[in-house]
Amino acid sequence: VCVSVCVYVCVRACLVAGDEGTIDMEVDDKVAVSDWKVISRTRSAGLGKTHLTLLHFFPRHGRKHQIRLHCSDGLGHSIVGDRKYRGSLVGHGLFLCAIGVNMCRRA
Repeated sequence: VCVSVCVYVCVRACLVAGDEGTIDMEVDDKVAVSDWKVISRTRSAGLGKTHLTLLHFFPRHGRKHQIRLHCSDGLGHSIVGDRKYRGSLVGHGLFLCAIGVNMCRRA
């Protein structure tokens, strides 16, 4: 059995309640599930002392904009810099990045 695992990191302009969880919310009428875990919480001196939360996301499905939608609609706050999904703090880019991808092929 071959399993692909992707890990993303993002910054959200809020205090996320809880330390980890799962979001089960359809994207474009298709099943989309993401697990998430808080890495750290802080305040930004440069953004008016706004609360920031650094998160890891582990999407179980690879839907387009899945993590962005799960943040904005599933957790209630967008990723910093996300103009498309109501991000209130926009700077120089979207604060979302893939940091680990494990892909395998069947022989």
